[in-house]
Amino acid sequence: MQDPIVQAELYRLDATYEICDLGNIAGDCDLLTRRIRINIGTPVEQRCTLMHELRHIELGHAPTGDPAVDEAMEVEADRWAAVKLITDTMLAWALGFGRDRREAAEMLQVDPNTLDARIGAIPIVRHSGLFLVGSPAL
Repeated sequence: MQDPIVQAELYRLDATYEICDLGNIAGDCDLLTRRIRINIGTPVEQRCTLMHELRHIELGHAPTGDPAVDEAMEVEADRWAAVKLITDTMLAWALGFGRDRREAAEMLQVDPNTLDARIGAIPIVRHSGLFLVGSPAL
């Protein structure tokens, strides 16, 4: 994968990856070897999954058996990957010019799940009774 954002994170975390048939699993990682396996799919799906798995490696996420904790780790990895792959400017551009969610995701070269995670990562701050979307924390 030649994506410079992905390559930089692989280098920073000293991680490697391989693409293989994982059935219905998008990807997984081995925290000890720092090896990521990505399912066969489109390059866009592979890019998004790889970034997601890199976050699990960075934070040492391992399944806990507690559904609430495991889901929180998945959401955190999704949002981190989305923020890394989609800047604020890119998001505004795609949402402004894309005809719909699918086209916006295509414009950004991400899957719809990653676009949704990026939108979910926009800070919403309540200030003086108003909700300010995208405002820095007060």
